[in-house]
Amino acid sequence: MESYGICHVVAAAVIGYVVGSINFSIIVARLGGKGDIRNYFSKNAGTTNTYRLLGWRWALVVLCLDLGRGGLFLRLIGSRFEDVWVFLFVCTCLLIGNIFPLFHGFKGGKGVATSLGLMFGMNPLAALIAGGAWIAIVGLSGRASLGSFTATAVFPIVAILVDDPVAHWVLGGCMLLIILMTHHKNISRILSGNEPTLKK
Repeated sequence: MESYGICHVVAAAVIGYVVGSINFSIIVARLGGKGDIRNYFSKNAGTTNTYRLLGWRWALVVLCLDLGRGGLFLRLIGSRFEDVWVFLFVCTCLLIGNIFPLFHGFKGGKGVATSLGLMFGMNPLAALIAGGAWIAIVGLSGRASLGSFTATAVFPIVAILVDDPVAHWVLGGCMLLIILMTHHKNISRILSGNEPTLKK
């Protein structure tokens, strides 16, 4: 097993949190002259709200930046830690930064695109299957939240089926719990029949 000390773990966790705290949807909305994206529609600083506010081109930019951040962080930093729980802790700090960003008043996104980026860093095939599940569910329902639940549920299942390292499906399960927690209002609206579609 690779040897590393507590200082390396703390440094990686801090880097993860700081990198995760850069919210691309907030930056893109301001550059696009719209001000704070958290004042519009769902008031969430994420890809879906970027789509509603600025259209699919800017939403694609935000999505790619979030995906790239998650994948690169895992490959360059997260994958250096072989211990399952250290790996989980370090990668989760990236998501915490995305959800509670240091640079944006601790009010950020819901961690979906960054989670998908982490998935690509772990297993591109499983991530593509999860992404395909997102597209299918959103295409059928028009609701991004349902797609997010499905995608994050699919990944750990696929990771187990293809015999990925334990760390991968443990992180996948943790991401599912985080996504469910950040979408608790969406879940309530789905149950009451009031969840908006992508265009609302």
